[in-house]
Amino acid sequence: MNVPRLAARAQRYTLPVSSPAVESARALFSAGQPGPARDALRRLLASRPRDLEAASLLAEVLDYLQDYEGAVVFASRVAAALPHDAHARIVRARVLSGLGQDRESDAEFAAAEAIAPKAAPVLRARPDALIRAGRTDEALGFLRSALEINPGNFGLLQSLCFSLNMVGEATPGEERKLHERLASALIAADPPPPARPFPNLPDPDRPLRIAFLSSDFRRHSCAYFLEPLIESLDRGKVSVCLYSAAADLDELTERFRPLGTWRDCARMTPADLESLARADGIDILIECGGWTAYPLLRAVARRLAPVQIAYLGYANTTGLSTVDWRVVDDTTDPPHAGGWCTERLLRIPGCFLCFKPDPESPQPRETRFQRGEGCVVFGSFNNGLKISPHVVQLWSEHLRRVPESRLMLKGPGLDGRRADRLVQRFARHGIRPSRLDIRRFAPGAAAHLAAYGEVDIALDTFPYNGTTTTCEALHMGVPVVTLGGDRHRSRVGASILNALGLSEFVAGDEARMIGVAATLAADPGRLREYRGALRGRLAGSGLCDGPGFARKFEAAVRFAWRDWCCRGPAPAPG
Repeated sequence: MNVPRLAARAQRYTLPVSSPAVESARALFSAGQPGPARDALRRLLASRPRDLEAASLLAEVLDYLQDYEGAVVFASRVAAALPHDAHARIVRARVLSGLGQDRESDAEFAAAEAIAPKAAPVLRARPDALIRAGRTDEALGFLRSALEINPGNFGLLQSLCFSLNMVGEATPGEERKLHERLASALIAADPPPPARPFPNLPDPDRPLRIAFLSSDFRRHSCAYFLEPLIESLDRGKVSVCLYSAAADLDELTERFRPLGTWRDCARMTPADLESLARADGIDILIECGGWTAYPLLRAVARRLAPVQIAYLGYANTTGLSTVDWRVVDDTTDPPHAGGWCTERLLRIPGCFLCFKPDPESPQPRETRFQRGEGCVVFGSFNNGLKISPHVVQLWSEHLRRVPESRLMLKGPGLDGRRADRLVQRFARHGIRPSRLDIRRFAPGAAAHLAAYGEVDIALDTFPYNGTTTTCEALHMGVPVVTLGGDRHRSRVGASILNALGLSEFVAGDEARMIGVAATLAADPGRLREYRGALRGRLAGSGLCDGPGFARKFEAAVRFAWRDWCCRGPAPAPG
């Protein structure tokens, strides 16, 4: 559960605060507890049915929980009572979007914009709803227009950078400038205090204290890459602190706790984190979330350690001058890519990732097609937000090239009305609904991975490649075909496949990608061989060699530390 996003959703525009009880429910919602917030608001409305503030907040909570039918009742009640309230119209518009009533939703957003035409939260509301609905490409125009009115607004810039990661439509240089503007807006909203020098001893060869700052020490895709690295670090060369910023921890967290000095940072302010890092004597901070966990970047902007490194969680630059390095490899970031980010590139030999498969993984099993029954099944288990109109167009070409084939899609953001919209997009390219199998994301690891037993060939998304999904597919014996692009997020698939010696699955253009997949689809025997061999090939590669990867990572961070020692322990700019 994304607590920062919940907190943003809990902001209000014009409705007055009605009671401490409503504020208590709002605090629960902001803290990542929508269920308790819903129950508290229902009890409150049972005794005070005319409390419009409670009804409005309940509509937001139910909307977040995807109970759109329940949400629309309360949202409509508030909008009818307060027809000139921008916030009330936005809440109803968001709910209608969740219900798939796009025309009605757009009309409500337009009404809110007429009421408060220059209010940044109002201008941001429509594109955010479009992004959530999988209409990211449509959101771009609204975001660009809104930024002409509010050019330095943090929320609008963040939404635009997020959308461009999914859809593209900007050059690497333009994306860097946008992220620098985003970082400037973050700092302007929360200016860091004057810089202070660090007392850390600038000895290039001494043992180092490293802190990993992350909200993903739990069942999250990043955890499958953080765990093998952290557990394999040489404790004679580095001591490890785990700065956990997640409020919702789980059973996987218990595997992380023994791997270092555990710090619960979920409720810490940026100042608290700065004090903690200085008290812990942190030499190198590894920031693992980027703009997907932007409240943490508020702390990173203060500079928590002499050396700060971005790794793993965000496939673009942070734009922050206080982030010194970004971990990449030669495939994800060719030599000319250095000018596309504000950080210096810290290159790991081979692949910049190390993967630890889930211990609950079932054994790979042959598909019906590989047994000589039925048709070939393409698949992608990536987040639905990555499936842009361009991706739909290309995947439709795959299906046309292999006439009897089908496509299975499963992942976050592919439920309910969003799935219906996706079916309609494929229909525009002549693909019948019967050729699509769109499923909800399975929360359990075993059930999620078992679904690969129905997929013959995985198709990677672009321009934002899969990472965990690509590794999982290979672990389950499914070959992955990727389209290599020109920047980091569209070359992660190539990096993973190259690490396994599977460069033949990396296509340089769309025609080549279609051809590679079609050739595989025509050879069930070859697919059967891959089904039995890929798990072992993955396990025996550097991609799953925790100790080997940790030695490379240690060498990289040591290089960054020595660079700081040579430059001298000067404070960072404020």
